[in-house]
Amino acid sequence: FYFVKKFPNLPGDPKMFLQQFDKLFSDSLFEGAANIVSCSPHKAMRHPQILEMFLNAASASRKWKSDPCDYYFQAVIKAPGPLFHFESRELVSRTISKGPKSSYERIKNWITSGKVLFSHVEDLLQESGLHEKLKIYHNVEEPELSLYDDSDDLYTRLMVSKHNLISPSH
Repeated sequence: FYFVKKFPNLPGDPKMFLQQFDKLFSDSLFEGAANIVSCSPHKAMRHPQILEMFLNAASASRKWKSDPCDYYFQAVIKAPGPLFHFESRELVSRTISKGPKSSYERIKNWITSGKVLFSHVEDLLQESGLHEKLKIYHNVEEPELSLYDDSDDLYTRLMVSKHNLISPSH
């Protein structure tokens, strides 16, 4: 997977990534599974349903040394480009829940580095009282990002082909 990390836009079949992810995740090797998600071609595995799997694993058992979601966010935050809307909201929400005062610096760093887009989390910041402090870091030229149309995205097509299902759009 070295070349995929170094050259993320190489063509290739993401099915092998899904197979490797399934194996690692089912063996509770969350750090490895998160790394597969972060380096999958064209960000195909960075999908709300994958994040939900990490969230469910975290709430299902407290026996893990680290929260499985921490592995997910550590991996995707290192990937090039900003986080998707659903990732930004979950990351900021989890960080704020640990205390708005202690979360200010982390959130500020994510916004100023372009990893979290201010518009994705503006309402969360207002609810927490951090909006006024962080609005000066708002970049009005935020890139347009896909919010995943479940009816026709690469992840859905991948899952449909994996399970030999017929897509509702075909």
